[in-house]
Amino acid sequence: RVLQGCCQQRGWQLPKLGVLPLAVPLALTYGNLPQRARIVVSQGLLEQLADDEIATIYASQLGHIVHWDFVVMSLLLLVTIPIYKGYQYFYQWGDRTTARIWRPVVAIMASFTYGVWCLLTGTSIWLSQLRLYYSDRCAVEITGNPNGLVRALLKIAIGIADDIQKQEHTSWQLESLNILAPVSHQQSICLGSIAAHTTFESFLMWDYLNPYRWWFVINNTHPLIGDRLQR
Repeated sequence: RVLQGCCQQRGWQLPKLGVLPLAVPLALTYGNLPQRARIVVSQGLLEQLADDEIATIYASQLGHIVHWDFVVMSLLLLVTIPIYKGYQYFYQWGDRTTARIWRPVVAIMASFTYGVWCLLTGTSIWLSQLRLYYSDRCAVEITGNPNGLVRALLKIAIGIADDIQKQEHTSWQLESLNILAPVSHQQSICLGSIAAHTTFESFLMWDYLNPYRWWFVINNTHPLIGDRLQR
């Protein structure tokens, strides 16, 4: 209803929607034109978030379509995902092989492809951070529910942290699609793990009060959560 109402009011075409069969909460938008854009969320997001929180996430994804940043990020994914799959193939091959002579070679190849993937992903850091400020603002303007967006982002962080804890590793979907996710898996590990031990307010105040906080986003694809929520 949120998407239909917003698109009809502005004369936009309704984007195509999809659901990923993943337990981890995830949302992303991709495509080459606004008319062909697709908004995809995971089954975990639909199950772990309330209706008003889900609405804010869909509205934030619509914000990426409005500002066209999803086109650049989709192009980057088109380049980086095959490289990441190559890295995945090499390290899985290294785990399976029993010949010691091949293990150093496979390890070097896996490290090289992962390094290339990190370098290419790093080219999007500035846009990846900036686009989230605009999508957050768009979500609040469309829904009029900033608190719903805050709760949604925090629940996504907790859900990602729980998924990583259960699997005892970061899934390839979380890592390879990290630049499109509303919350990064690195932030989620820290934020989600402290949820049961302290209040979010005391933890997140550091993100917008500490004068050295900007050093922590130089090589991070997502802005600090506390700074986003304060804005």
